Amino acid sequence: MCLGGTYLMFLGLKIKKKIAAARLWPTARAKITRLEATGMGPKVIGTDDYRNYMLRVSYDYEVKDQQYTNNRPAFGSEIQVKAEVDEFCSLYKDGQETKIYYNPEDPKDSVLMIDRPGGKQSREFYFGAFLIFFGLIIGIAGGGYLS
Repeated sequence: MCLGGTYLMFLGLKIKKKIAAARLWPTARAKITRLEATGMGPKVIGTDDYRNYMLRVSYDYEVKDQQYTNNRPAFGSEIQVKAEVDEFCSLYKDGQETKIYYNPEDPKDSVLMIDRPGGKQSREFYFGAFLIFFGLIIGIAGGGYLS
C-alpha cells in the first residue's frame, strides 16, 4: 500500500506540474468531433441516471498548418463522476468549435480544459496519501503494536 500510495502521490505531483505549465501554453481553435457519455455500473435508485459515466471526447485542431487530433479532456484520471460529466457536457457539445491548450514544444500534447470539472485537481495525490496512511495503520495494527 505504501509503495502504491507513493507512486500515486508522485503521479499527482506530476499532474499538478503539468497543469501549472499548461496555464502558460498557447491556445488554438479546435472542433469537437466526438462527445459521448455512456453510463456505467449501477443506476442511482429511483432514477434513470448512472453513478458513473465513461466520457469519450475527441477534437481536431491545427498548429502551424499541421493537423492534430487528441482525446484528452483534462489532466489526470478519467472524468467519470456524474456531476463532473454533466458539467463537462454543459460546456462542450459534439461539433462545437472551442479552444484547446497545446504544448508549444510538442503540439500533439494538448488538453481541452486545464481545470477539471468540479475543481478536484489532485485526486491521485490525496488518494496516494490515504493509501500510505492506511497502509501504515494496518502495518502497525497487524504487527501487534496496538494491542
